[in-house]
Amino acid sequence: MDLGFTDEQETLKQSARTFVEAETSPALARAPWDDGVDQVWQRMVELGWPAVAIPEIAGGAGMSLVESTILLEEIGRGIVPGPLFATAGLYVPALRSAPPGAMRDRMLADVASGATGTLAIAEDGGSWAWEELATTAKRSGTGWTLTGTKKSVVEGRSASEILVVARDPNGAGDGIGLFAVPGTAVSSEPMEALDPSLRLARVALESVEVSTNRVLAEPGAGSAVITRSLQESLVAASILIVGACGSILDRTIEYAKTRKQFDQPIGGFQAVKHKLTDMYVAVERARSLTYFAALTICEDDPRRETAASMAKAAAGDCQRLVVEDGLQLHGGIGYTWEYDLHVYLKRAASLEALLGSSRVHRKRIAARLGLTATSAG
Repeated sequence: MDLGFTDEQETLKQSARTFVEAETSPALARAPWDDGVDQVWQRMVELGWPAVAIPEIAGGAGMSLVESTILLEEIGRGIVPGPLFATAGLYVPALRSAPPGAMRDRMLADVASGATGTLAIAEDGGSWAWEELATTAKRSGTGWTLTGTKKSVVEGRSASEILVVARDPNGAGDGIGLFAVPGTAVSSEPMEALDPSLRLARVALESVEVSTNRVLAEPGAGSAVITRSLQESLVAASILIVGACGSILDRTIEYAKTRKQFDQPIGGFQAVKHKLTDMYVAVERARSLTYFAALTICEDDPRRETAASMAKAAAGDCQRLVVEDGLQLHGGIGYTWEYDLHVYLKRAASLEALLGSSRVHRKRIAARLGLTATSAG
């Protein structure tokens, strides 16, 4: 397994960074519903970013999760709002994990043409676990009727399509299925969030009718599809955190070079150097584990599920340390609305809870290793 970037991947990374620096700014994250966000999204569509990991036969670039991860890291560095994460990091992985079919292939092709989408899992309990799934899917004539409420749906108000995870109470096994619902068929409202640029929504499904051809995974067969797709989504969320934390680190280093106490830059003090070193190690550890997880998924390595949880746990640990120390080293100015640092702090902290916190994923890793609270002592 080669953990180094190819020349093509390095070129992609540099071009993405150039685009983000030229076309976006923290001001965009402060106004996430501004027309400028849509303009940036259209430029990304023109560049083919949403379709990077979509097969060429469906109009995509036919690249891998690694290339998609490279792009999302640069989006994270710039705190760029908009539908790229929801579409490329949540929606497309679920589509590609679903069984082949005319509807699935058409929806992938639509993304390549600029359509947006998202994935709706979490509910009132705030958990991403199957046990708390209350949204129901019941047979109705030749289709299904979905009823329930989803929370923390990224781009839930603007997505063209929403992939809804629901349960058939009378279905085989756990009864979990995956249903494609047009964004216009649901009722949605914005959710207050620490980071408003994530554009989270509460989505209500009030007896929404779904035709049979829009069932991407039949109830009872959906768990395997969702489990597999969420591994890619965990990589996407983790690399967004890494990108934001990388920017916090860069900004803190620059601040330490210019902020003076006792007539010398604070970066010259040993205690400050130690904190900056710890921040750097945390960012690099999380970045390495995230790209490792991406590679295990690309190669369908048996470790892919554990690697994805390790990446999310490491990213969560990283954001806690980097947010706390970055803010402390900036002092009071880091709290002010006028100073851009807090935009990055909010993004990193907000993504910690999405798709499960580091604590949740450490428990999952322990369970896969056969460890319990008792056996761990």
